[in-house]
Amino acid sequence: MRMPISAHIHEEDASSRQQPLLEKKEEEEVNIWKVLRRVWFNELVIFLNFLLTTACYPAILTAIPCYTLTVLAPAHWYQTILLSVFTVFDVIARFCVRHRGPLYYGNIWITAAVRMCIFPLVVLCATGTFRNDWFSMFIVALFGFGNGFAGSLSLITINEIPGLSG
Repeated sequence: MRMPISAHIHEEDASSRQQPLLEKKEEEEVNIWKVLRRVWFNELVIFLNFLLTTACYPAILTAIPCYTLTVLAPAHWYQTILLSVFTVFDVIARFCVRHRGPLYYGNIWITAAVRMCIFPLVVLCATGTFRNDWFSMFIVALFGFGNGFAGSLSLITINEIPGLSG
């Protein structure tokens, strides 16, 4: 609970700690439409991030041909390595979420915009426009890192929208 992401949990109102356990608090009625009005945009960002991933992984990534690392071409090892690179960088990014910099629930859409800019590069690698295997691997690593970072952070920041926690 000492991570910056979960620090808001300990910032409770001091008066709530002094209430007796048996005293009943008035429960506020939850209106689903009020909640949806607050979170719809952030939910759209989450949807876009994972839509980009499912559009690309594994179909387009395995369609990227091998040009310069010809030793890996016969048994499709290059495509297996690309999938592994994506997954490794995805996991690394999930551990980097605590270093989110200036990103918060109000500007998390930037992550989806950046990933939308990387997506055409992945497609261009698959169509053969870029014929360098190391460049393709770099783009796949970048896309995988973006998936882990943007996907995890967008799920975390939606919980920080004011007025959602009672």
